[in-house]
Amino acid sequence: MDWTRKGAIDFVHELSSYTFSVVTEAAIGIRFPFAGHSRTDMLELFQIYVRGITSLWVNLPFTKFGKALKARQKLRDIVQEGIGQMREDPQTGGALSAMRSARDENGDAFTIDEIKDNVLTIAFAGYDTTISSLSTALLVLGQHPEAWRKIVEEQARIVAEFGPEFTAKSVAAMTYTEAVFKEVNRMLPPGAATPKIAARTFELGGRRIPKDWMVMGCMTTPASFQDDSWPLHCEFQPERFLARDSLAAESSIVFGVGPHMCIGRHLAAMQTKILLAVLARGYDVKVMDTDPGMHYIPLAGPNELPLLVNKRDEGFSNC
Repeated sequence: MDWTRKGAIDFVHELSSYTFSVVTEAAIGIRFPFAGHSRTDMLELFQIYVRGITSLWVNLPFTKFGKALKARQKLRDIVQEGIGQMREDPQTGGALSAMRSARDENGDAFTIDEIKDNVLTIAFAGYDTTISSLSTALLVLGQHPEAWRKIVEEQARIVAEFGPEFTAKSVAAMTYTEAVFKEVNRMLPPGAATPKIAARTFELGGRRIPKDWMVMGCMTTPASFQDDSWPLHCEFQPERFLARDSLAAESSIVFGVGPHMCIGRHLAAMQTKILLAVLARGYDVKVMDTDPGMHYIPLAGPNELPLLVNKRDEGFSNC
């Protein structure tokens, strides 16, 4: 996609197609057309599923939730049909190929239902999380142009040292860009809270929580704004994640903690770093509205983000 030819774009809308393409093709390994369906066809179904699954859980044909369940079943059918049509190809990467060939210690493979559910889970985890992180990052960078200049300067150094190709080493060297990603998510996390069901009765802070009650774990205020690990917590300071003696990295719980951490966190970080790097290397980016309307459910982010992207004549990469 060439955003320079479109004039002012709605970055949130553009990210919908971009992130879906990355998560399905690069991460999962789907090749379109897939089971006779184009990327656009599957994106439309997937958006019905994503938007409805977080709505009021009333399973009727005309509700968002009812439509989401119908779209989910259609997506599962497409994945199953696509798996049946896939040829064994050792060059094909991605999670789908890995799941088809994986075996446990007893030699047992994933069931078809497990593969279908995992494909949708990976797509769900890597889609909205990435849209939230990227759109919020561009918004915050529009509000803090000095941080954007530092990203541009960092990319100039990286290209000079590693060349224009994105490799594991060059991406790992994007320390300031990654610090921006972490700070943006600290200040405005994708998810404000996560619902869990208590597996057993327990006591927390003098309160008894019975088994099977829903518990909403807050991912924002306590960790980011009431913890001594975050000095000047209301200020945008990516540098806090660069300090060797900082406790910030250990204190961040915006993607959860333990075995139930968001599985899309690494994909969101990678996509954010690479897209910001591509823009910083060869484009001038202007956020047209640095105070847009925001939404916070199901994930946080601007409703719209008008963006102007122009090719920079003195760009320092071949992106």
